[in-house]
Amino acid sequence: MYTPRNPATLPIKFVDIETTGLDPYKHEIIEIAVVPLDDNEPFWQTRIKPQRIEDASPKALEVNGYDKHPELWDNAPPIEQVAPVIRAQLAGCLPAGHNVGFDLGFVKKYLKDFDLFHGITYHQVDTVTLAIEHLAPCGLDRVRLEDVCNFLGISNQGAHSALTDALRAKEVYKRLVRSTPVDRLQWWATNKVEHFFSAILDLVSPANK
Repeated sequence: MYTPRNPATLPIKFVDIETTGLDPYKHEIIEIAVVPLDDNEPFWQTRIKPQRIEDASPKALEVNGYDKHPELWDNAPPIEQVAPVIRAQLAGCLPAGHNVGFDLGFVKKYLKDFDLFHGITYHQVDTVTLAIEHLAPCGLDRVRLEDVCNFLGISNQGAHSALTDALRAKEVYKRLVRSTPVDRLQWWATNKVEHFFSAILDLVSPANK
């Protein structure tokens, strides 16, 4: 019988998914990545072949790129093959990510469908919460992953693929949990300077003349 461990002792893994929409009871996971915090541990990612693409949100397919390259999913495994691997990746770890509750809502729904949820902790680490705590006082006004990365100088190239987004969330986590008062002062000052020059450019812009 599985005995839950103290979440403080669990290794952290960053989870990100791409889906066909926002509703885990209607839409599907079509890509997932799991990236350990430990740089010496390998990451895992896979596409998942959708079974009900007719239920997909067109906007979701536009964001994750399925609408432009559906052929990339032609040879992807179905969810029934991937679900046991997801369980093996997440059992005994502390899931983390940016707005990770959304991702885990889909993951937990599928694992429960296949009776594979045992061994998965309910605890999680959300980098949105970390961004609010550390960066909102420095001037961050939006907490989308793209905005947080821009604020910290982290590249957003390749955004909206599961692996890239998991890696970006990991980098955000590392910078924020290791941040010092000096780091936060620098972020605050940089934000003030950027807003100052943006305001100057707005004043001298031809559109304002």
